[in-house]
Amino acid sequence: IGDVDFVLADLPTLKYYEADADDLYIAGSFGAEDFGIAVAPGESDLLDAIDVALGEIIVSGQYDHIFADTFGDEIVVLTDDTTSDTATAYPATPTGTLADVLAAEELVFGTDPYYPPFESYDSDGVVVGFDADIAWAIGDRIATAYDQDLLVIMHEKTWDDLLAFQYTDYDATLSAMTKTAQRAENTDFSRAYYSSKQGILA
Repeated sequence: IGDVDFVLADLPTLKYYEADADDLYIAGSFGAEDFGIAVAPGESDLLDAIDVALGEIIVSGQYDHIFADTFGDEIVVLTDDTTSDTATAYPATPTGTLADVLAAEELVFGTDPYYPPFESYDSDGVVVGFDADIAWAIGDRIATAYDQDLLVIMHEKTWDDLLAFQYTDYDATLSAMTKTAQRAENTDFSRAYYSSKQGILA
């Protein structure tokens, strides 16, 4: 890999690059982590709507189809980290960012679209990948719950922008972001929508 001896990253991303190169291989994997969708602290209605939508996507089997479209025949292993506090019904009278989203009929996810197979641009400049498919599915579920149209937008941000958790021009972060205790001090996370391992590409 040029002057680099090995690369540490999320295992699915390493597999993506391994498939395109004859001289690269996965040397090993380790650890486990869960990805979550991040919202601004205190935006409980938006978080609840996202959690409920994810639950519907998982229970209906739609998640398995989305997973297979991206990862093929790999076995789905998704951590169920829901608690008694995880919402099971959409907010009846939406407030805060969720109310704004519904009024604008737009749900904007911040994403760093240079991390395939989770998010990247296709030849037409459209963000595609596992996270994009999850985003569309969430938008569809929320739109159906409130009987209205809802356009989902994947808005490009740098990784540093996303980690600043400012939410200035987007509503939530959906960008292969690992849920950590340190990050949770500055943002609120949804239930896990993907469980991953780290890998070594040599």
